Amino acid sequence: MSRPVTAHGPAASDERRRRTYVDARLQGRLLGILLAVEAVLVLVALAAMYLRAGAVIDDNIYRVHLAGMPSLAELLLPGVVAAVAALLAVNCAAVLAIERQWARDARAIVSRFGALARRTGELDLTADEPAPYAHRAVIEMLLWREALRVRHGALRRTAAALDPDLDAGDPQAVARQRAAVAAILDALAD
Repeated sequence: MSRPVTAHGPAASDERRRRTYVDARLQGRLLGILLAVEAVLVLVALAAMYLRAGAVIDDNIYRVHLAGMPSLAELLLPGVVAAVAALLAVNCAAVLAIERQWARDARAIVSRFGALARRTGELDLTADEPAPYAHRAVIEMLLWREALRVRHGALRRTAAALDPDLDAGDPQAVARQRAAVAAILDALAD
């Protein structure tokens, strides 16, 4: 039993699963940065906790009477709270910075794609400027524009071969004209 092709049926959801909405290169770079920041943060927090615990132990190791003194947990708690607060603050700042970078890159991709689409819509098929990095959607747009450039060039050359002052009595000229028109119609059918 075949699946129906509908806008909301199983075939449509299968198609959506094959679409890629993320840029793996950008996502990998941002994830690498986030992991590096996280590793440094954890190391700094552990070092701070180690120093704090060492200081608390040094202050309390030779005390004979601990009555009325705060427990070790009470002495270490402010350091733990400060470390967790610092971890949260830096993580929030990192997430905001990464989100900003992601949005900037997404805007650049959409802007370039939109400019190419606008130029194509205006039938401006002049050569495109190279980009150091292009998203897959932009690369597809550039390839499509190149195919259009080739196709329209062929149409232009074929149309230029048409003779406006055709001698209808010359069968060879009529045959060339018909062949040129057939070539144009074939190219337009693609």
